[in-house]
Amino acid sequence: MFIIVQECPEAVHQLMLDTWQKDRKNRPKFSAVRNTLDRLMQSPDLLKKLAKPVNQAMIDPEMPNIASQLTV
Repeated sequence: MFIIVQECPEAVHQLMLDTWQKDRKNRPKFSAVRNTLDRLMQSPDLLKKLAKPVNQAMIDPEMPNIASQLTV
C-alpha cells in the first residue's frame, strides 16, 4: 500500500517525516523546524521538486492511514 503525496514538495515531505518520528528523541527541535522553514521560504527553488509516494510499510503501523485526506 502506498500513501500518495500529491503536489507536496520533497523538502516539506521530508520535514514532515522527520517530525513524525515515533521516538521523540529522533524528532527535530522546534528551532530546527523553524530554520528549515525559513530556508525553504528564502529559496523557493527548493520547493520545486515534488515528493514521491511513500511505502506504507515504512510508516508506523499505529499511525492512521490518512491517504484519503485531501488537506491537512
